[in-house]
Parts: sequence; structure tokens; C-alpha cells
Amino acid sequence: MQTTTERLVTERKADGFILPRTFTNDPRANLLRKLGVPFVLYGRLQDIGSDAWFDILGEDAMQEAVRRLADHGHTRIGFVGGGTEYNFSHLREDGFRTGMSDCGLSTDETLIHLKPAAKWSKI
Repeated sequence: MQTTTERLVTERKADGFILPRTFTNDPRANLLRKLGVPFVLYGRLQDIGSDAWFDILGEDAMQEAVRRLADHGHTRIGFVGGGTEYNFSHLREDGFRTGMSDCGLSTDETLIHLKPAAKWSKI
């Protein structure tokens, strides 16, 4: 059975793709590389290689968010990440941790929640 992406390529309905919400190891990117079809990622992969991508720098945004809270006197800052299967979630967590360190704040692991997207209803 073909995936939607494979069908769009084999039926010549699309000759290039934009892939949003990238996974750490994205099967869509792997498939398009194998098929020789060009694509641009909206987000980054764990191993970006030579793939074209654009993104906001989520890690910088998280550092700034921590800094803003710390500047207002907050010291016990929690982090609820996106789905762990998405690469942006790991980048944002890294930015959060860097922000905490940069502000001289300790990170309380009990205030960090990281789960696959399918389990978010449980938080």
C-alpha cells in the first residue's frame, strides 16, 4: 500500500513538497530522498545533512522565555514540551535548560513534562 506522498509522486501530481512538523527521524524526508524528489522542511531533523529547511529558533525562544520569567522574579519554572517524536520538542527543551542555567536557576526535573503527542490528554 502506498503512502499519500508516494501516490502524489507516482501519479505525478506533485514534484516537490514542503514538510511541516518534522520528526526527529522523519520518514517523509527519507522517502522523498529515496525517490529523488525535492522538498523543504519546516523544522529541522536530528541529522539535517544537506536538506533545505527553515524554522524559528525554538531553542532561542525558550531561553528568552525563561529569561523573561526570571527577570520578573520567578525561580521555579516548569516546562511542558511538545510531543517527543517531534524534533522541535528536543530543541525547545535544550533552550529551556540553557535558559535556566544562564539565569543561574536550578532545573527541577519534576516540573518538566515530556511525552509523545498521543499521550497529552493525560497531563
